[in-house]
This record gives sequence, structure tokens and C-alpha cells, in this order.
Amino acid sequence: MKCLVFGENLSGWNTGSSFILADVSDPAKISVIARAKASGNCMAFLVDSGRLYCLEREFFEVFDITDIENIRMLKRIEGYCGGYILFDKMKELLYLSNWRRGIAILDVSKRDDPIPLGSADCDCVDLHPVGNDGPYGMSSGLCLRGNFLFGATMDYVTSRNLGALYMYDVSDPSNPKKVTKIPTPDFRAHGMDSKGNYVFAVGAHGVLSFDISIPEDPMTVGELKTGNHFLVSARLADDFLFAVGVIHSSVEHNGILDVVDISNPLHPRLIGEIVLPLSFFGDSITIDNEIAYVVCDSGVAIVDIGRPESPRLLSARNAPEGKWNSGIHIYDI
Repeated sequence: MKCLVFGENLSGWNTGSSFILADVSDPAKISVIARAKASGNCMAFLVDSGRLYCLEREFFEVFDITDIENIRMLKRIEGYCGGYILFDKMKELLYLSNWRRGIAILDVSKRDDPIPLGSADCDCVDLHPVGNDGPYGMSSGLCLRGNFLFGATMDYVTSRNLGALYMYDVSDPSNPKKVTKIPTPDFRAHGMDSKGNYVFAVGAHGVLSFDISIPEDPMTVGELKTGNHFLVSARLADDFLFAVGVIHSSVEHNGILDVVDISNPLHPRLIGEIVLPLSFFGDSITIDNEIAYVVCDSGVAIVDIGRPESPRLLSARNAPEGKWNSGIHIYDI
């Protein structure tokens, strides 16, 4: 069975938070099979060895999902608030984008008992008001190249121009260190993915390409403007970047999936798009074979991307009234 996990929350800070498991073996149908409570709004997921890792607002939690009729919380760690989990299975490490706190690294050699190892900041100077993420932090998406970890920050206060591509030395997971950063003024990078020696960041104004062949000296090498498409999250498949976001100036604020040809990183090209039957931000995307799974604030959509220039909607599920969705991950049972 192919299973999709996504978050579902009531309006408000860490109110009525839960995650849903849905059978999507038939991508034309989203069938909910289980639901479990979480301590905070669920922002990112990872499944491995029957364990679900959930990165939330203010928490990181581990659940045993081997029996979906009896999902159990195994561990909760406070002090996290990010939007992405990167798994280095060989080293048994999790790298977390940790919003205003930068990045964090956890040891998951014991799957039921993750141990925090180290963290590094992203030059956040904002106070942290209760019930608010703050306007600046490490966004969704991380890239690991050898002993170097890349992540992009964004700032909702655009006049400060604090956004940047950061590079960290993670050779010692207990003591990661900032090495350098490339400013991305006014770009407001919300997500990123990588291929080979290139990182692709998506944000309020489109796509930026970075050459990271010399990790200590990354360079901006390409840009694609996407007009009123405010992009939030992206995943790569072959030479195509699939980026989700919102049509910013539309009355409906529909979600959007853009397809970008990155075969020439110096000149990324928009080759396809699909307007989703869901409103507000397309928050996250994951890809399995030729199917894209997208979560928007107002629901979940499944899209056939077998022909990248002509993505095709297969199914959608609207969030119940008064609730919003976030975070998405696909795995096999």
C-alpha cells in the first residue's frame, strides 16, 4: 500500500493538531485510514523503519506507526520550529531546518530515541513572541554535500534584506559551524532542492540557481522570474524542478504547481504549470515516480507529472471547514 501522511490543524497556534494517514495506492482516490494527535502544528514528516518523525511548531516527535490502529508517541523534544527534515541514512543523522534557530542535527541510530547533537544559528535578531514563528528563519529545504549543509533563509520584513543561502560545516555533527552565506535580497526564499553541483531555491519572485561545486564559495548563476507565482516548496525529478506556491494577486489565491526545466542551471525555463483546485499557499510537495503530492493550506492534491509540460490533476481532498493542512510525505507499507 502507498500511504500519504499530512498534517491537519485547527486555526491558531498549536491548536487541534494532528496528522492523517491516507491510502493513495489509487492516486485517483485519497482514502483516510488513520489519524493521530500531535503536540504542535505538523510542518514536516519523515517515515523510516516503522517510525514517523514529525517536525512541528515548538516540538519534534517520534511515533510508532507499525500498527495504524494503535499509533503511539514514543518521544517528544521541545525547542524546534521548522519546515524540513533531511535524512542521512548512512550516518543515521537527521538535519532539521529550524526556522529562527537555524539548523539542528539529531542522532537517530536508535530510531525510537533521537538524540539532539548540535545546532547552528542563521543570524536571527528578532524577539520570539509567544504564539508566533517570527518573521525570519531557515526555510523549507536542505542540501547535503559531503561535510557541507546548505539552507536558504527568508525574511517577511523585506526592507531588511536578511535572506541568504547559508553554508554550514557539519563534519562534527555536535558542533556545526556557519562557513559563509550569499545574500538573496528581497527574494524571500521559501524552499529549495539540489542536483549535482547546483542548488535551486524558490521564493516570492521565482527561482534562483546556485553553483556549489566549491562549497566554501557558492555562486548565484541563474534566475527565473515567475511573475505573480509566489513559490514556497520544490522538489527535483530528473531535469525538472516542481515548485508549488500561490497565485499571489488572484482573488481566489489558488495554489499553483510550476514545472521548471533546469537542464541548463544558468537559464532555468518555465515549461508547464497547473492551477490547483485549492486555495492559499501550496505549502509542500513530495514526488514518487511520476506522481506529485501537494499540500495546500486548504487541502491535498495529487498530480500526474508524467508529461512535465502538461501536469494533470488526479484527485484532491479539501480540508474540513475550520482546519488547515500542512506537511506531506509519501511512503510504502
